[in-house]
Amino acid sequence: MYEVFLALLTAHRVDAATVCKNVGVSQSTISNWKNRHNLISADIGLKLAAYFGVSLDYLYTGAPAAESRISSDAPAVDGVLMSPSESALVRGFRKAVGPVRKAMLDMANDALEASGARSAGSMRDQSA
Repeated sequence: MYEVFLALLTAHRVDAATVCKNVGVSQSTISNWKNRHNLISADIGLKLAAYFGVSLDYLYTGAPAAESRISSDAPAVDGVLMSPSESALVRGFRKAVGPVRKAMLDMANDALEASGARSAGSMRDQSA
């Protein structure tokens, strides 16, 4: 199971410390997972699976499921491959027009601002 986590770190070009900080999991939890070969709780597993855009089953077993797979030809943003759910979100945004597109941008900005991941107004001008 920890090997799947390592593979996801590599695929997403991120380190464990960054993931821990972003999902609110202590580094000691991940360290114990690695060193003691313990299973992590479903709560932590769900947070990690959501972060990487994979299913909990994939995180626990590594068994590829159609929804969990990130292919090598997947689009990348900032050098990180996009998961199928991220790609679907982008496709939906591209199809949206007018007020729906603006509402999607506003929601994304509000979420990013609330998480501190992005400064205010960073995407608001991209509604065209």
